[in-house]
Amino acid sequence: MGVTIQEDMYEAAEFMPPEQRQPFIAALVAFGLSGVLPDEGEPWYPTFHVCRRRLEMSAKRSKDGRKSVAKRWANRQEEGTSIGTYKDTDEGTNDRCRVGTNSTEVSRGEDEVRMRSGEESSKRIESGTDDGGSPLPDGPVPYGAIVGRLNQRAGADYRPSSRATRRLIDARWREGYRLPDFEAVVDAKCSEWAGTEMAKYLRPQTLFGTKFEAYRSQASMDRGGGAPDGWYDFASLDAE
Repeated sequence: MGVTIQEDMYEAAEFMPPEQRQPFIAALVAFGLSGVLPDEGEPWYPTFHVCRRRLEMSAKRSKDGRKSVAKRWANRQEEGTSIGTYKDTDEGTNDRCRVGTNSTEVSRGEDEVRMRSGEESSKRIESGTDDGGSPLPDGPVPYGAIVGRLNQRAGADYRPSSRATRRLIDARWREGYRLPDFEAVVDAKCSEWAGTEMAKYLRPQTLFGTKFEAYRSQASMDRGGGAPDGWYDFASLDAE
């Protein structure tokens, strides 16, 4: 029996400070395998609490599915058929039809579907299209350069392949912002927030989100003589 860490759970971990990601993922695995709950005082516990309900629902569906398969298997054995056997058709010819399902073939088929899905995703990236297949202007988008700049300046380790991060970058890209704009925002906010309590907001969710235009404007003003201090709202950042 295993634990399925769904994609959006991992994406939630990516938006956490680096020192919180591993304990959060470890807590999800521990709960999924043995039902152990983490300390409610952990800063990431509210996110864990939401994920916990989904893990419980996933485990229940998996358990119900196994019961259903076991029941169908028992019924087929009672009927004198088994998985992976053949029986002649009504015409009595050598033509045969497969009864049941070969789990190995199903697994192989699922792997092929996943491979095709991954290949299609890579093709969309290479061709400059978003997750929905719609073409992005002036694509392909330089996700690696953008996220790499943030990692380098903030000392972080965000993945350019994260779908959540790419959706944020795609949204800004469609608004007309390009690589120099992302670099300007990253440089400006890293220079301003590094070493302060705001350093925890040096993340894609904050920098590339809905406040991007304001951050870009501030970067331009900083180059032109400085922006006014205290213009940002701490509470609004926490709400993102």
